[in-house]
Amino acid sequence: MRWPRMRRMLQRILFGLTVVAIVVISLAPFVWQVISSITTDRELLARPPHWLPEEPTLDRYRALILGEAYPGISPALLRSAANFRGAFVNSLTVAPLTMLASLVLGTLAAYALTRLRFPGRQGLFFGILAARMLPPISLVIPLYLAMRALGLMDTRLGLGLVYLSLTLPLVVWIMSAYFRSIPWEIEEAAMIDGCSPLGALVRVILPLSAPGLVAAGVVTLLFAWNEFFFSLIFTQTLASKTLPKAISEFSTELGAGLDYGLVTAGGVLTSLPPIAIALFFQRYLVRGLVGGATKG
Repeated sequence: MRWPRMRRMLQRILFGLTVVAIVVISLAPFVWQVISSITTDRELLARPPHWLPEEPTLDRYRALILGEAYPGISPALLRSAANFRGAFVNSLTVAPLTMLASLVLGTLAAYALTRLRFPGRQGLFFGILAARMLPPISLVIPLYLAMRALGLMDTRLGLGLVYLSLTLPLVVWIMSAYFRSIPWEIEEAAMIDGCSPLGALVRVILPLSAPGLVAAGVVTLLFAWNEFFFSLIFTQTLASKTLPKAISEFSTELGAGLDYGLVTAGGVLTSLPPIAIALFFQRYLVRGLVGGATKG
């Protein structure tokens, strides 16, 4: 009798230690980023390193948010820090609009692929998913030629369309799984009561698919907010430059390297909106990502 009880206790202890290890490993980079952002350059580059700052400072945050200079910052670096606010506005415009467009178009496409019967339906569905599986670098040249031909280089609209081409297949995949889990009889009953197919989608199907919509929206929003590779290629000026691109330009005088303090401070500020969104929608995010696979 004692051995089964002891084994269960050991399993609980091992499970608890595993959870603690996962939490520590997950949070350690962000904690170190926060510490580095308030550490002076002298302490940040000291050998051996200072694990906790002896003279914590918020100068870098004031430079990024208010454009204030602090001792040791060069005029060129201060100008790059001042661009952070414009890049924040660009990200705050491109990411939500990409999310909304992806949800509207992806939801309608997923509904058509799961509810309508037409030749080539399965091939079209797998073709959409296959487009998302291509390496991003293989899409650069065709996207660049298309953006240049349309006059959309270095614009928010052009960058949003590039992001839309990448997030749309993901929304179609998530929402298709959710729509397949909803019995056809529910939709049929709504049509018998007088709803049109579009009315049944809006009034019945979408409310039942709310967790999937939230999950797809959060995932696409985070992708557009954090994406760096295409922003690096398709944006050159502050007219469309997003936060990841702006942070990468926090270089020291004569291109000697990155100003790690400013990079970490910018990273902390950039991470706050996604963290808040993920925490707020945590319950819906988990239900939405696993719901389609576990229902009906």
